[in-house]
Amino acid sequence: MAYDRFAAICHPLSYPVMMNKKVFVKLVVFLWVSGTMMTTVQTTWVFSFPYCGPNEINHISCESPAVLELACADLFFFEIYAFAGTILIVMVPFLLILLSYIRILFAILKMSPTTGRQKSFSTCASHLTSVTLFCGTASMTYL
Repeated sequence: MAYDRFAAICHPLSYPVMMNKKVFVKLVVFLWVSGTMMTTVQTTWVFSFPYCGPNEINHISCESPAVLELACADLFFFEIYAFAGTILIVMVPFLLILLSYIRILFAILKMSPTTGRQKSFSTCASHLTSVTLFCGTASMTYL
């Protein structure tokens, strides 16, 4: 969505070329494949650990950090993998999204009519808010 907003606001005349069906499919496939690979490897690795003690998790969801508290193994390499994965899957996209919105902000500030500015800000505000909430909670959970 950030790339779509960036192309629509910063390069409105080139938008149909920049955001065509082929680009859209590539973005979607990349996101699905990278997310599936990351979670499959992480879940498989978590299930391979030996567990001892109580098998109760005091959380509403069965996230990896809560399950790993029950493991009776050395988690050093898994923690490095999880940290690197969080950087790649959460922080890098968040920083790229933030960078695109900074460029969008500068493009909006160059607009002369205030109605165009207001429409552009309202278009981007909801997406930026949801991305910040998601990436903020995910980074706090996994980092």
